[in-house]
Amino acid sequence: MLLETLISATILTFASLAFGGGMIAATHAQNTAATHARATEIANYVLEYARRDPNFWNAGVEYVGSSCLTNCWNIAGPPDPNTGTALPAYNDTYNILPASEHPGFQSPNLPAGVTWTYTYQWRADYLRDSTGAIVSPNVATITVWIFTHDVVNGQSQNLVYSVTGLTRSN
Repeated sequence: MLLETLISATILTFASLAFGGGMIAATHAQNTAATHARATEIANYVLEYARRDPNFWNAGVEYVGSSCLTNCWNIAGPPDPNTGTALPAYNDTYNILPASEHPGFQSPNLPAGVTWTYTYQWRADYLRDSTGAIVSPNVATITVWIFTHDVVNGQSQNLVYSVTGLTRSN
């Protein structure tokens, strides 16, 4: 009887450890998926914010003008949706050094108590073909790089998400 009890207790202990380990792995996977989903949400928001920028094509405001051939969006960026202060111009060159990243801005549509923690870079340029020639002076590509600096289970995760979209002049 004592031997049966010991064997049963041992089996139950191993089963509990195996189940607990599986739950820990599942929780870690869910946290990682949530981090990726949040970063994708941020990247899509920032890209769409740039695409809907009413001054994107206004010469002398954010855009140098149609005579420009390279780095044509280097004057100023759109206003921050919360403070109204000008965001950086659309002229970043991708760089993973934190000094070259801009502090993230928040969507005014976030639920109360929710904030995004990220930095970003963005760049606009004319749509070009494989030889580098401008396809149309009325079409631009906007690339957004989102940097998330999260700590998960005591480990720092520095992840980069990139999205690219097109915008046309009116």
